[in-house]
Amino acid sequence: MESGNLQLDEITRRINLAFGEDLPFSRAELVEDDLQALERVFGDEGYQQFLQDQVNRQIIRDYLINAILLG
Repeated sequence: MESGNLQLDEITRRINLAFGEDLPFSRAELVEDDLQALERVFGDEGYQQFLQDQVNRQIIRDYLINAILLG
């Protein structure tokens, strides 16, 4: 079973490499001690794109792994 886990780890690693670099977390520059930073960051279009990218990556990763496991 360990060999199967190593194969899945390698498949996951290859999929992650194929995606390339993660999108930046936010396009807004964070200012220390700025109470409005959270609103700026989480409301930023770049952050929304980051979140959607992460969701898409997870969906595709799960789909591909399931496809491989099911042959």
